[in-house]
This record gives sequence, structure tokens and C-alpha cells, in this order.
Amino acid sequence: MVPALVLGLALACDVSAAPPTFPAAQQEYWANFDRRDWTAAITSAQKLVDVARTASPADPQRLSDSLVLLGNAQLGSQNAVGAEAAYQEALDIIVPHVGPGSDKLIDPLRGLGYAFATEGKHDKAAPLLDRALNISRRNFGLFDPSQQGLLRQLAVSLTAIDAPLEAEKHIKYLLLIGERTYGGSDLRMIPLMCMVGDWYAQIGSMAVARQYFREGIELAEEKGGKSSVAAVEPLRGLAASYRRELFLSGAGLLRPPESEVSFGEPNVNQQRPITAQLLNSEGEKALQRAVKILDDNPKRPAAQMIATLIDAGDWYQTRNQPQKALPFYRRAAAMIPPGEAAAGSPFAFPVQVYLPTPLLATRNRTRPDFEVDEKFVQVEFTVTSDGAVKNARVIDQNGSSRQSSETLDAIQSARYRPKFVNGEPVETTAVVYRQLFRQRKGKDEDKDKDTEKEKDKNAAA
Repeated sequence: MVPALVLGLALACDVSAAPPTFPAAQQEYWANFDRRDWTAAITSAQKLVDVARTASPADPQRLSDSLVLLGNAQLGSQNAVGAEAAYQEALDIIVPHVGPGSDKLIDPLRGLGYAFATEGKHDKAAPLLDRALNISRRNFGLFDPSQQGLLRQLAVSLTAIDAPLEAEKHIKYLLLIGERTYGGSDLRMIPLMCMVGDWYAQIGSMAVARQYFREGIELAEEKGGKSSVAAVEPLRGLAASYRRELFLSGAGLLRPPESEVSFGEPNVNQQRPITAQLLNSEGEKALQRAVKILDDNPKRPAAQMIATLIDAGDWYQTRNQPQKALPFYRRAAAMIPPGEAAAGSPFAFPVQVYLPTPLLATRNRTRPDFEVDEKFVQVEFTVTSDGAVKNARVIDQNGSSRQSSETLDAIQSARYRPKFVNGEPVETTAVVYRQLFRQRKGKDEDKDKDTEKEKDKNAAA
């Protein structure tokens, strides 16, 4: 499960599925794409684009399709800017040659929307994704399974631009498509339940989120018994919801308990504060069970085993129990092939798993940008081999001394997944973290100055 408003989305792998037959050059591209060899896929796609550009007579559809393939591979390689350029050119080329409702527009519109979303430009992504969805519905019907990726990313982007009611409509429709396509009791519904649960967890509606995760677990048990591997993902989602709840609680963004989702202002004060040491034991039990299920199934996917072990390690690390976390980390690190244990490894660099949000950083989250100034405090520190922080110091800032003090206090209480070298955790120096603050123009600044003056008076007395 991935934090923030992304729902664990692997955009590049969700762009489009390969048709059953292709010319040899396209078969080479899809072979590289399926292996996630992005460099080779980009090279193959660029050849297709170059050939299409020089074709005589010109074939706009062929060039547009080739540019979409190039955009897909670039998005897979995390080159969202390059992908954006490829998709935009594909769209510009095909638009003059087709009608406004043509299905030929779906792939470039969808790709461009995904690229913008990856860049965080959700205000640009949402209209493109909505247009692609509407064209797909007109051409292929209201319940075509290929619309699931569009619905998922559209919900994420709409949530990011503060349109949660519209987003909820799409996320529920995603589930409806699955029910119409597979049937409500089909195991293929479980990934969809997890997507929906993830979305509700991201917006802080934990009761609703956990309802979907528990339904997924029950369905897996009903179809495959208590040891069904199908239960692993909803178990992981259930556990992740508790760590997400901890973050939202500390940031002042947790919604009150509800039976139905509410999109009013979050109010964390209606609930007892959550602490890292008191994470709900249901999450711990869910991860223990998920690990056992995979251990008992030799044919389990290696990537799923690694991710689940890391989840378990992160759980205990969040609770400041490195003696319990490190065995899970070691197992996961040992399973990563040597060729992948470089920059792309989850153990290549320390990863923050817990940070208590400074109080001043919880202010003014919902105020429009024109009412606030953005301040920052940047700190440098060492992450020890057991994931603790030491030697923290401010190295740059434009915030107040109180903001600096709160940032230092927070980072010293943070917990990290440590870097691993040759299967063992190591200490990492010169780790940097930047804490952002949204400060009301004039008012918060004056308040902070008054607080600092009062502290100085008390110290002098």
C-alpha cells in the first residue's frame, strides 16, 4: 500500500493492454514492457516512432499509436515530462483526423492525464481523464472493464483538487463495474475492494475503508479458506489503514468515526489522540497472518512476499520496536536479487516510516495559497543502523525559531527503515529532511513573534 493520495497506483502498467497480435517491432516493444525493462522499451518505441515519421504516405494513426507506446514506456521509467510530450504530440496528430467522440482519442487522452497526475498536476489531469472516460463509455458501454484504471486515477486526481464527492462517485462505479463483469463473489473483486478501501483510507474515512478490506478478507476465506493467498492484499490494506490513521491524526486531518463517509472539515479533536506505541493490534495481527499465509505457500509471488515483510518491519519500526522490525527487513533484503539491490531497492537509502507532525505544520492546510506564505526548515541528521535519528541540526530555513524547534523535536522522534548493505542494516550520515509550514500572511507571523518574545521574557526572569 502506498501512502498519500496515490492509492498505490502503478500508472505505467495500467495504461493499456497489448492486443493479441502485433508486427515484430511492436512485439519486441511489448516483450520489453512486460519485463519492465524501460530502457529497452523506450528504445523499441522510439524506433517505431522514427519509422512512422518517415512513412510515405504519411499515416497519422500509426504515428499517434507509436507515440502512445513511447509515452507508456517513459511513464514506466518515471520520466513523466517525456511521457507528457509524447502523449501530447500523439493527441495533436490524431485530433484533426477523427471526430470528437472517436475511440482513437482514448489512449492519448488517458496517457496525458496519467502523466499530468504523476507530475502532481491533478487540475490538468482530471478533465483529460474525464473526457477519456466519457468517450470510452460512448464507444464501449458503461461497464467496460478497461475503464477501471481511468476511474481509479480520476478519483485520485479529483480528490487531490478537493472534489471528493465527485471522486467518490467514480470510486464506487469502479466497484460496480467489477460486480457486473465478474460477479460480487468472484475473487477478482478483491483487488477492486482494496483499491476502494485504499481511497477511503487516504481521505481519512477509516471505518468505510476497513469495511472494504474486511469484506475482501471474508471473500478470500470463503473461496480459498483461511490460508488463501488472496487474503494477503486486504490484510496488508487493513494494517496500512492504521498507520495511515496515525499520520492523519498527527496532522490534524482525521475525520470523525462514521458509518457513511462525510466530507466536512476533519476534526481530530473528536477522538482520543493516537500514538505510535498504541497502534491498534488488529493491524499487527493482520500482518502476522499475511506473512504466515505466504510462508505456507511456496508458490507465492516473490514481490508480494518482499512487500509484506517490509510492511511488517515498518509496522514495528513505527512502534519503535527495532528488535522486532529488523528480522523482517533482513528477510526482505535477502530476497531481493543482487541486480535489483541498487538505487531501486527499498533498502538502498533510509525510508521514513514515522514522523510526528509538528503542531505548527498542521495549521492552514485548507487555506487558499494567496492567504499564506510557505516557510520551511531543513534539517540534516544521521539514521542509525536500527532506524533511529541522531545528530540532527538545522542547515537551512526561512521559518521562525519556533518552527525550527518543533522540526528538530519531530525529527528526533522519527523512525526510519534503515539502509541495508550486504544484507545488514548500516548507519547513514547526511540524511536531509525538509519540513514545510503554511503560515497566514501577517497574522501567524505576529503570533509566533509574540510567543517567542514571551519565551525570552520567561527565560530572562
